[in-house]
Amino acid sequence: MEFTAAQDYAIRMVLYLSCIYLYQGKTIASREEICRTMGIPKAFLAKIAQFLEKAGILTIKRGKTGGYQLLKKPSQISLLEVVEAFEGPITFTRCFIKKEQCKRIEFCPVNKVLHEINECFREKLSSYTFDKLAEAEILALKKE
Repeated sequence: MEFTAAQDYAIRMVLYLSCIYLYQGKTIASREEICRTMGIPKAFLAKIAQFLEKAGILTIKRGKTGGYQLLKKPSQISLLEVVEAFEGPITFTRCFIKKEQCKRIEFCPVNKVLHEINECFREKLSSYTFDKLAEAEILALKKE
């Protein structure tokens, strides 16, 4: 499984907002600030923010002093939540979504294995919250 560019940029955006919240006490960041710092193309950011807003992860503040603001504390936002904001639940095969399309679903050994792997992957992503990721980001930046 490979994350899309939108998912990658969304992770970066939420990571940046988490870092400034936890380490600078800032709650709002401008589009320019996020794009410049995290290497996100400006053309993508507005669309990404709309998905994240719809998922209840952030809000878009309009106007001269506007920008983007997290709706929850970084400790309450999981990596899984951000990734799934775009395409819904992560699945390794379409059998998980459209079971009626597969006549082998009840006895297929591959499906059972992939389902198990998929659940482990989702659990792992949900165990990483953005407070932990922000801490790792800050430590990495200090080493540079």
